[in-house]
Amino acid sequence: MLIALLALILTGCAAHTATGEPGGIQGFIYSLIGKPIQQIMLNIGNTIGQPNGIGWGLIIITGVLRLILLPLMINQQSKSLRHQERMKLVKPQTELIQKAVKNPATTQEQKNADQPITNENLS
Repeated sequence: MLIALLALILTGCAAHTATGEPGGIQGFIYSLIGKPIQQIMLNIGNTIGQPNGIGWGLIIITGVLRLILLPLMINQQSKSLRHQERMKLVKPQTELIQKAVKNPATTQEQKNADQPITNENLS
């Protein structure tokens, strides 16, 4: 629900005012983010002065934003890699647990398999 609401707000699906600009929270986001980026892109396009200067402005803005977000992307990638390494370490234990749960010989083993797994059980 929250993701759908954010998608609706951030995509600019909004009623427009008499001046043609979005109103409400979308207008606030547009004036906070959209207009400054638009002005930067137009300034870069005018500085370059070619017919496709605005395209170059878009490419430059994209590159700058990617450089700004690069530390966050690297951090996320390293966390993902650490998580994969941890999963590889516990894979043999999880396979043993899955076998024990899959084929219990008695009802007592089934009850033991249903209990939460703690660090003491894994040691």
